[in-house]
Amino acid sequence: MENSSFKVFLILAFCEGVFATFEKHVFQPDQKTWHDARKYCRTHYIDLSSIYSLKEEKLVENATAGMNNSLIWIGLYSKRSMNPIVWKWTGGEQAQFSNWHPGQPDNPSIEFCGALIKGQGWHNVGCTKEHSFVCFNKATFVNQEKTWEEALNYCRVNGADLASVLSKTEMRLLSKESLVAQAQNVWTGLRWLGGSWLWVNGDKLKYEAWFQGIKPQCPAWNSGCGALSVKEKVWKNLDCNIKLHFFCR
Repeated sequence: MENSSFKVFLILAFCEGVFATFEKHVFQPDQKTWHDARKYCRTHYIDLSSIYSLKEEKLVENATAGMNNSLIWIGLYSKRSMNPIVWKWTGGEQAQFSNWHPGQPDNPSIEFCGALIKGQGWHNVGCTKEHSFVCFNKATFVNQEKTWEEALNYCRVNGADLASVLSKTEMRLLSKESLVAQAQNVWTGLRWLGGSWLWVNGDKLKYEAWFQGIKPQCPAWNSGCGALSVKEKVWKNLDCNIKLHFFCR
């Protein structure tokens, strides 16, 4: 379980002039056990969906349009051997954010897989039950080199934004896809503005992965753009005028 893996349209551009749209979270109406759902997602997408904020949960719910009052598998699980019970995502990270329905989780020793009901939060459920599920889709690597501002404009013209990196799982996924394209650094939506670092799409900066664990303070005026160092799996502030590959989301 340790290997990883909004409704918003993305633009897929693996080569210039070739485009396709897809979503970060993809709803699968077929009913499967939690483990079979995870296997399906890992085969056809990335993994069962993880949720790191209320904003992300809303995007997952939007992907399940019409499934009111139905349990939907997400990538949340615990192990019976854990004492106390710890809830994790299939990417291996502990669930820091949670949105349990009142009274949940209950019977965690026998119901140790997580599901959500639209508008009613999370529920722990027996893993052998069969439900529909939501998969986490592949990220969008743009195989063109642009300055940070050009990359931002490219993403927004195509209905998306420069990608934010909200977890270790997403860091691993973006790094893996960048390595396939042999990119050393790729632009993200991280920017120094108004005296602080922020994601330009409005996501909260909770997870951080700065080079040597040091967040740059008051960077030079032309070095306030954040990139992902692919091999090191860390963030670095670079000259915004450097041309790099990038991710849209």
